[in-house]
Amino acid sequence: MWTLLQTALTDAEGPEMLPFFAIASLSGVRPDEVTDLGTKTDGTKSDGWDDIYLDEDHPVIEVNKAKGGRSRRNADVCDPLKRILSWCKAKKLAANFFSKRKFDRIRQNAGVRQLWENDILRPGYASYSYALSKDEKTLSANMGNSPRVLFEHYIRTVRRAEAVAYFGLALHWSAPRQRSMTGGRIDKWLVKLPELPDDKLRLLHLRLAGVFARLCRKKVTDADAAEVRTNYQAVRAELRKRGLLKKRAVRMEWNRTVGADEPVFEKPHHELAELMDDAAGEN
Repeated sequence: MWTLLQTALTDAEGPEMLPFFAIASLSGVRPDEVTDLGTKTDGTKSDGWDDIYLDEDHPVIEVNKAKGGRSRRNADVCDPLKRILSWCKAKKLAANFFSKRKFDRIRQNAGVRQLWENDILRPGYASYSYALSKDEKTLSANMGNSPRVLFEHYIRTVRRAEAVAYFGLALHWSAPRQRSMTGGRIDKWLVKLPELPDDKLRLLHLRLAGVFARLCRKKVTDADAAEVRTNYQAVRAELRKRGLLKKRAVRMEWNRTVGADEPVFEKPHHELAELMDDAAGEN
């Protein structure tokens, strides 16, 4: 489990999926319940943090608040989950964020995608939690299942030492972000920018446009963003010099790389390109 969470933390596109994997693996909350956090009775939705109480003496996650009835419950927040969620909240990550594309990539990079069943996170939590506490009543309340269902479908025999390690995990917060699969190729092309053929220059522009568009949307201003911005300016200057700059390509790459399951600018492509020009310091 540590590998999966660490992979989510250091994902090449950012740690947006870390809250999802942490809550689903360390609290027994169902995956669809994680994405429903923050849902109001009127159908509106927040970032999910108003359903997570970390500052209490007994931190909990309030599940299915909007649904009410017997489906509504509180799931305990263990110490490692509290540390992870506190970090995520400080970084202003949404607690209920989910992207199928990122979900698949992180599982693949963590080496668990081929082992994945319908949901391996809840059975893991149930098995290790029971091995550590032998408290089926509390476990049943946390997971929203009867003890009979837990023993029939979730709890497996594991060693206590494994359970101690499971709930004693600590992420390497300062670990560098993973490089994307195209990162090495981009670096090589940037070094010999003036000699690049037109087709490779266009492709490099599309790759950087997608990265830069995400940074503009998230208003990221760290050192990595500054480097992307500098490279983006250099590529656009070379395209302009060759008479190849076409702003429509920026919008196409935004839609391709960000994906339909994430928010995008509700602007025509030329307005998006102008917004990105402003962010890159181009007038």
